[in-house]
Amino acid sequence: MSRMLARDAPVFPSCPRRRSAAPGNAGKQFAARPRAVGRDRRVIGRSLPGFLLLFLAAAFAAATARAETTAQPLIINSDQSVTTLDKHADTGRTTYSGHVVITRGPVVIRGVRAIVFTLHQRVEKAVVTGSLAVFVWKPEDGPAVHGEAQTITWLAVDNALLLETDAKLRRGEQIFSAAQVRYDLDTRTVRARGGEGQRVHVVIPPAKGTAAKPEASR
Repeated sequence: MSRMLARDAPVFPSCPRRRSAAPGNAGKQFAARPRAVGRDRRVIGRSLPGFLLLFLAAAFAAATARAETTAQPLIINSDQSVTTLDKHADTGRTTYSGHVVITRGPVVIRGVRAIVFTLHQRVEKAVVTGSLAVFVWKPEDGPAVHGEAQTITWLAVDNALLLETDAKLRRGEQIFSAAQVRYDLDTRTVRARGGEGQRVHVVIPPAKGTAAKPEASR
């Protein structure tokens, strides 16, 4: 019986035994891991100062741009003005008309009519209108920015300019045209939005030193 069982039993190929790592080699394998982790940490440690410098530079530029405008007094010139105050809500509304010029630091806005809204004796926003109201901003560390639209709203809290209806903004040699363009003075970002029958149109000039290729003769 034992012979039959031995004969009928399936034969499996012998599997080589897996050799256990020698204590010395195992120690080396486990010791290699901390070195890799340490190397990664050194790489990350070296890259962190670069990210911090970029972040600090961007924050410094935004703070400088805000200081150039918000730290300056608001000066308004016009032919006439009418002020309405609400003592209960501590709000005010002043309408200026006739060659309106609003200046705050390096920002100048011109129009035919302007309405300035105040809250707790602080300017919240100024809405300037005209056949085409215009503004110009000349920062100390960048190209001048020019804008025009039928309505330009200066948002004091956000330190931004909102151009609406036939809006056009020029920053250096770049041109943005849309139904609505918003320019953030702190971050110097442009947000354009199209409207009915008007899409966003952007013109980006070629890089300096790039010569136009001559057309092939036909």
